[in-house]
Amino acid sequence: MKLNDLLATNGVTSAQVQQHLAALSGEERVRQATQLDRGHQQTLWNLSGATEPIRLDEIVAPAQRALDPVPFEGQNNQPVYRPFKKVFYRTAGGTIGGYNESPASWFPGPRYYVLKHDDSGTYVDYTELPPEKPAAWPAIRPNDAGISQFVYGYMKDYLRRVYGRVLIGRAYRKGKATPNYFVLARPEV
Repeated sequence: MKLNDLLATNGVTSAQVQQHLAALSGEERVRQATQLDRGHQQTLWNLSGATEPIRLDEIVAPAQRALDPVPFEGQNNQPVYRPFKKVFYRTAGGTIGGYNESPASWFPGPRYYVLKHDDSGTYVDYTELPPEKPAAWPAIRPNDAGISQFVYGYMKDYLRRVYGRVLIGRAYRKGKATPNYFVLARPEV
C-alpha cells in the first residue's frame, strides 16, 4: 500500500500513517510523502495536529557547519509547479535560515526565510530574512516587495511532524490560514 492509498481510506488515523512510514526505507518514505494527491495534504495536516512538536535542531543539527545546506524535498498542493525544495542552513550566529528552490522561482525568485519556534509551533517566517547565505546562492531580497509580495509577502508556513523527518506545512498570511499545504521530507540521518 502507498501513502496515497492509506490517506484515501475512511477513518485513517495518525498512528496508521506513522506505522506505514516507519516500515519504509528513508528514500521510499521521501518518495511516497512527496507524491501525494493534492487533497491528501490537508488530510495529513489534520491528522498531524497532535504529533510531537518539531524542534529546530531536528531541521538543522547544532553541529552542522555554518552555511552548510540541509535540503528537504517538498511538494505543495498547488495546481502547477508542485515539486520544490526547502534548503535550510545555520548561520554563523546560530540562526536557521533557508530558501525555496523551485521550477517556479523564475516568477517570484528564490525566496529566503528564517526558521523559528514559539508557543504556536515551528514555522518558516518569510517576514524575516537571514543575515547571511552561502556565497554561491542568489541574492537575498525582501519578500514584501515586487511580485514576491503576492507569493511570500506577510507569510509564515507552520510545520507539523507526520513521522520523523516527514513534515506537513500550512501557509498563513497575515495570521490567517490559507488553503495552501505542502509536505517536506528528508531521509533520517
